[in-house]
Amino acid sequence: MADEQQHMMDEDDAEEITMQVAHASLVDDSDDDDSDEDDSDDEEEEDPMQDLPPVIIARVGELTSLNTQRDDIMEQYLQERAALEQKYKGLCQPIYQQRAQIIAGAMDDQIVAPPDTMQQDNQNQGDDNEPPPKGIPQFWVCAMGHMEDVAELLTEEDVDCLEHLTDIQCHDYEDGKGFALEFHFCPNPYFSNSVLSKRYDVPNLLVADEPILKNVQGCTIDWSNPGTRLTFREVERKQRGKGKHSGQIRTVKKQERKDSFF
Repeated sequence: MADEQQHMMDEDDAEEITMQVAHASLVDDSDDDDSDEDDSDDEEEEDPMQDLPPVIIARVGELTSLNTQRDDIMEQYLQERAALEQKYKGLCQPIYQQRAQIIAGAMDDQIVAPPDTMQQDNQNQGDDNEPPPKGIPQFWVCAMGHMEDVAELLTEEDVDCLEHLTDIQCHDYEDGKGFALEFHFCPNPYFSNSVLSKRYDVPNLLVADEPILKNVQGCTIDWSNPGTRLTFREVERKQRGKGKHSGQIRTVKKQERKDSFF
């Protein structure tokens, strides 16, 4: 990590030096030695183009105009691409709804295993006539556990809570500059919310290989009681009294943040 940070610092330094060299090549610095430190705050930053020949300035102006035209085209492209994303997201929506029904067990009667596998399953169960599981239990928590970046955020307590997760939905912004995630839960002992949501603002989501997250906004979780709150734990600490209570020791309870996916 230290080598990586040093490498990043070196790249930033190189970029800054490059900019300084480019600026110096356009600005006449013959009077730098005569500058007065006391007047440096009053001096305005020189325009690097003021010493260029008029014909060069005109050509740069044309480049600026071309860049503006390109920006207008890119804005149109982003609008059309965002609309295209919405179109195909809508086409996929029935598939996502059916997936949720299968996971929840709403289609158990319509989806049955082949007879030969059912017979083999009955033999394995022996005399235990337990009813088959409904839907696909723990589907989403298992899926999240197989995603390396997400799995690193999960604690054992998180996993127990996420077993009540029934569906995850993603809703893209109409302008394509972000999205919202919705986590749907069945009734559980942890919180009363049926849906937990989180919004992600990513202005360059459609135009960059590495989108930059601008803002994240989550919802309020209505924990059932302090004991089921996964983001904080209650700790007891001894505190020595002051003033007229000097010498006395009392026990105080405090909320201490702890690691959690939530």
